Amino acid sequence: MCPRTDEPLPAAPTSLGADRFELLATVMTSGILAADALGHVEYANPAAIELFWSDVDRLLGTGWLQVVHPEDRAEMAATAERAVSTGTHASATGRIDVLGHDRWVRARFHAMRTDGTTLGWVATFDDITTEREAAAELTRRATHDPLTGLPNRALLLDRLAFALARMRRNGGAVTALYLDLDQFKSINDERGHATGDKVLVEVAERIRHTVRATDTAARIGGDEFVLVCEGGTLPEIHRMAERLADAVAKPMLLGEQEEHVAVSIGGASTSHASIDSRTLLGHADQAMYRAKRLGAGIELVEIP
Repeated sequence: MCPRTDEPLPAAPTSLGADRFELLATVMTSGILAADALGHVEYANPAAIELFWSDVDRLLGTGWLQVVHPEDRAEMAATAERAVSTGTHASATGRIDVLGHDRWVRARFHAMRTDGTTLGWVATFDDITTEREAAAELTRRATHDPLTGLPNRALLLDRLAFALARMRRNGGAVTALYLDLDQFKSINDERGHATGDKVLVEVAERIRHTVRATDTAARIGGDEFVLVCEGGTLPEIHRMAERLADAVAKPMLLGEQEEHVAVSIGGASTSHASIDSRTLLGHADQAMYRAKRLGAGIELVEIP
């Protein structure tokens, strides 16, 4: 439904000086809503109608709140009420539903007062979707591997630390699985780094589709991947490692040529409260090198 900006707008609050208020509100790029002391909207400027992608009548009264995302509605309403009750101003960010798509807005509510009496509030609404998306992209780049899209070492350490903290509170166990591809150097040397990158992307996809949704799979550099698992016995973790090894070992068709890679997996599991992230990863790394040296494929250890 396209907003009907050609409709007559509701009258501006007389307490602000209707002529001056409406002239200012009409030319502003921020959406403006004005409400009475009960929080019922009495005025919406053209920018608000466009931002909310709504008819004027739909925004009046408490209708404007129905456009706010259900998860953000209570906070937005409480922020407006806080501005009125304190007689000052209050801000909130939240989502509004625009044709089934979420748009992020920053709302600033200001109390309207005269002779010490609060008459209601005036709020400005600014679309910050692009700003939020840019911030989210910067965060993603800082925490994820650019080639595979998997979490990087920094995010892995963060999630492993949280997993160990949950284990200390609730019991159970945490396991780190260290994966290192075999024969990967020869693929890079013989077919080039572009082919090597395709192998890494394919391996990452296979890992992603093999692990549980609650596990964290990360690429920490080169052809090394790490998986963090919460819960599960050592035999269960061993079966997961076998599934990972089988998934990676399946032939990869890259262009017209098949590639075959194998993986050495080392794992370390603990339920001990004193173990930290780097210690657990160190044990998993050592287990992986033992598996690679012995040709065993998988080596798991339990840290008492």
